[in-house]
Amino acid sequence: CGLKGGNSGFLVRECGWTGLMVDADRHKIDTVKVRFAGHAATVVKHRVTRDDVNMLLQTHGFIGEIDFLSIDVDGVDYWVWEAMTACSPRVVALEYNWLFGPERGVTVPYDENFEVGASGTRSYRGASLAALVCLGRRKGYRLVASERVNAFFLRNDVSPSIPEIEVARAYRPPKNINSSTDVFTKIEQEGLPLVTITDGGAAL
Repeated sequence: CGLKGGNSGFLVRECGWTGLMVDADRHKIDTVKVRFAGHAATVVKHRVTRDDVNMLLQTHGFIGEIDFLSIDVDGVDYWVWEAMTACSPRVVALEYNWLFGPERGVTVPYDENFEVGASGTRSYRGASLAALVCLGRRKGYRLVASERVNAFFLRNDVSPSIPEIEVARAYRPPKNINSSTDVFTKIEQEGLPLVTITDGGAAL
């Protein structure tokens, strides 16, 4: 949830939603507890992994159908969403790595202790938009919107009149993309692994 509640902050503060906000950073959690005091937010210090995401949701009562789920863990977002079965969000927001471009479906391998920058390059993190779209389809979701680094998915039974959009159309490169380095060349030179994602699943 960061320092401001992430994508859910507005919903809790301005719209009166009930929510669960999670972050692994003690300073951020302490700040969020103060920021949302008096609002219907359960604030928890926890490092989310694919092995315990369902237990976390169950413990705090966020099971079954919920309205909105936002995942932004700066690394293994793909794997956390893949593992999540405790709840069925109507809308899902996920951060994607724009440096991976609009074409390749890739993600970093799962590591519950993943830290951005630990490999020597901050570009080695997260999943491409195409990878998240593949996972979404397998889980019964369609991509309907994006902005900068966030992709928004609707569960297929929700608002069927809103069409799925293609990755090439949804991808939003920043203005400085022409000055960025070839991330795949850099990752290969560093000997860092990537997992290829297709509609059928994952493969190294």
